Amino acid sequence: MTLRPAFLLAIFSSFAVASSAISPSLFAQQEGSAPTAAVPPAAPVPTFAIGAFDPARDAEKDLRDAVALAGRSGRRVLMDVGGEWCVWCRRLDTLWATNAGLRAYRDSNYVTLKVNWSP
Repeated sequence: MTLRPAFLLAIFSSFAVASSAISPSLFAQQEGSAPTAAVPPAAPVPTFAIGAFDPARDAEKDLRDAVALAGRSGRRVLMDVGGEWCVWCRRLDTLWATNAGLRAYRDSNYVTLKVNWSP
């Protein structure tokens, strides 16, 4: 069974939707106000633990920092929980690396956070 990249994006985007429950006030919009576009970053987009899953990182601190950055920049948090053992995590990394348009969309709308989990 082969899954399409769009399906994978939908699965992992669900983490971003779920992340709004972490602090709903960060993503709240006043009733009657027009939606606002994500603020494009002036500097390179900060991400947390991008590249490899690092078991030495403090996931709780990274999550607090990512939520704070997302609130300041008008983006959501895209959380990738897995490890170097996770084939689907590697496939997602390949998807980001080989699709510049998708990567640009991710970077302008999400703060990306990788959290190591080792079974």
